[in-house]
Amino acid sequence: MIDLATRDQNGLTVVLLPPKLNQEDWLVFRSHMVRQFIEQGVVDLVIDCESCPELPSIAFGAFTSLSRDLRRAGGTLHLVHVSERIRQVLTRTRLDEYLPIRGTLTEVIRRPRPADTKS
Repeated sequence: MIDLATRDQNGLTVVLLPPKLNQEDWLVFRSHMVRQFIEQGVVDLVIDCESCPELPSIAFGAFTSLSRDLRRAGGTLHLVHVSERIRQVLTRTRLDEYLPIRGTLTEVIRRPRPADTKS
């Protein structure tokens, strides 16, 4: 089982990725996130990739599936502190269209939210 460090900040749950997750950890990542967060009503997640300069391909699949699950629940997933190498993979594969990349947590907090734009 994976043990992920988290913190709450301005109504967002920030998940700190550990530097090394093995293949088995990535296989259970999405279901673990669904159980720990979405099923508990937490639907605005930020994944902090600061400690991971590279990610295996299975991580991108897990992020994409998790993003879909969060959108279905009315939430969002953002990636922050993404290395240039990860950013290039996301851009090349066009996954950046589904996985918003923000430089910092402050950018996620300050982004317009649907409730903020309604009159």
